[in-house]
Amino acid sequence: RYEILYLFGGVYVDADMECLRSIEPLLVGLPHGTAFFAAREDGVQVNNAVLGARVGSPVLAFLLRNQVRWVEYVVQRGYRNVWDSTGPNYLTAAL
Repeated sequence: RYEILYLFGGVYVDADMECLRSIEPLLVGLPHGTAFFAAREDGVQVNNAVLGARVGSPVLAFLLRNQVRWVEYVVQRGYRNVWDSTGPNYLTAAL
């Protein structure tokens, strides 16, 4: 999802998410202003279940550039699940 959004821009939403209100205010800035937005899991965790970005977002460029290094880091520490390696824990640590 990070690479697709980086290349094409737009919005990614997991199929199990329920929209409780319009995301239109988030979309207004995407073409020219806001480079990236993500959902909050709670007061600490950022979730990658809802992501939006414009083409070439610097945030997504950073995520893509550092993904392999992060996966190696978490695997060395015994974590082997998506949540830690590419999901919310990676996104939270990167931001």
